[in-house]
Amino acid sequence: MSSAWVLTGSILVGGGLAGAAAHRWYRHANAVRRLHGDDTMRQLRVERRTRKARRVGSRFIISALVGLGVAAGAWFGLGLSAPLSGALGLLSFLVSSMIEHFLTQLGILRLETQLAEAIDMTVSALGAGASPTDALDLAAKECPHPLHPYLKDFVERLRLGESPTVSLAEFERRLPLESVRMFRFALEAHWEGGGEVGPTLASVARSARDRVALVQRVQSQSAEAQASVVGVLAISYGLAILMWRAAPARMDEFLASETGGWLVPGAVVLQALGLLWINRITKVEL
Repeated sequence: MSSAWVLTGSILVGGGLAGAAAHRWYRHANAVRRLHGDDTMRQLRVERRTRKARRVGSRFIISALVGLGVAAGAWFGLGLSAPLSGALGLLSFLVSSMIEHFLTQLGILRLETQLAEAIDMTVSALGAGASPTDALDLAAKECPHPLHPYLKDFVERLRLGESPTVSLAEFERRLPLESVRMFRFALEAHWEGGGEVGPTLASVARSARDRVALVQRVQSQSAEAQASVVGVLAISYGLAILMWRAAPARMDEFLASETGGWLVPGAVVLQALGLLWINRITKVEL
């Protein structure tokens, strides 16, 4: 019964702290937005930070649900102790968060690659004599998902007579990426100051491709360190399974003892902290 209360109390305290931190973040972001509402650039930066906080919050919720599910399954389904179930839930939470972050980065790289290809099509159409709006329309028609709906909505706004500055700001608001920001600045400079936009857009496409290549190179190097850590964890769990298969009675007795009941969860928590540490030192923001 005491173990059940410990696990329940840990879940409630962790959820309360996470909720309080998220609420404080949103209040701060909204206050800064209201304070600097007239400053367009600062407001856009605050909005990008708020959207990033929301993405992190949604990723935290999904990972937390996975961790709670693993902890509940280990406790109710396998009959493990509360400390060990909580430690396994923590490890599952961190692993699912790392996987979700990796998939998100892949989606971002895909969007930036498609944007570079769309810009190349726009530059080719401009070189053939098309207007900027017609060139963007052609690129939007040929662009695949997931970039297609964003670029199509941007072109439709231009054709309906909306201000290019407003349309570009909305496009960047929906896709807060560095490549989109450079694309916006290039088109704004053309529409407000005139001049030839083709060479500028070609430079933007080249910069987007260089950025994608650099991120992929960094990810490939950091994946080696992460894979080594995961391999060590897999070996440790493989040895634990072999020891349990060789002498299940002794392993059950060790886990049921007071010493084993805290040493094993402590080892799992240390593994989770090691995963968190290696993920932090190998993460590079570009």
